[in-house]
Amino acid sequence: MSKQLLRRFNEEGQKEYRKAVNKIRNNQVSISAALTPIIDNDSLTEIVDPEVLVEAKDFATRYDVAIYINEVVAQLDLSMAVLREDSGLWDWLAAFYFNQIVSFDDDGLPNVGAVERYVSTTYRLNNQRYYRHQIAGAWVLYKIHEDNPKLVEFLLCSKPYVHDDMVEQLASRVETIVNPGLLSAVRHLYWDEKKRGHKSGSKGRSSKGGQVRRIPAVFDQFKLTWDFDSMTVDEIMQLLPAEFDRFKK
Repeated sequence: MSKQLLRRFNEEGQKEYRKAVNKIRNNQVSISAALTPIIDNDSLTEIVDPEVLVEAKDFATRYDVAIYINEVVAQLDLSMAVLREDSGLWDWLAAFYFNQIVSFDDDGLPNVGAVERYVSTTYRLNNQRYYRHQIAGAWVLYKIHEDNPKLVEFLLCSKPYVHDDMVEQLASRVETIVNPGLLSAVRHLYWDEKKRGHKSGSKGRSSKGGQVRRIPAVFDQFKLTWDFDSMTVDEIMQLLPAEFDRFKK
């Protein structure tokens, strides 16, 4: 696997990257033709640290992406608060791993989803949109819960190119995604140990109820009365309405 110096896009580079993503999305140009000219262009990028390298490698899950990216940025000795505001860095990493964070159709054309999955904002400006970035979002979830690997794996078990509904629903509210007590109970509900993935029926919509999209509303119902951080998983599970019973087994 090849390695190169870690870079970030400057302001002009970010503009060019956004244009490139839109062209790829509209099938106007190939990924290589759009991104190769800007990845290490000295007028559009700058070296973050002359001693920090990033490797072109394949990832099985977003969890794997987060682990590796954390190994890279940890060498910069910068705080999480500083790093998460560096949209030029996250966009450059998205460009570098673009083939990993998009899927391809049967004709080999990239399926490029919503732009915010590839073009980063800053956490301060829009934390909800920030979590949707395939690289930055995975990394910040890893950092928030890095002392609980099982929880991180639960959140980031999807393929690198998938923006999973589990993350979308839980990360849409800061107070839910940073609450380890609540998330541990959610993991207990929806994690399938045998297949190392989410239980069937736990995402999307269904008349049966009990899907993850119901969690934020339930959290709102109980947060003024109960402190989930001080409760055990079993105690939280007992609070959940009957619609969740089918996932408790």
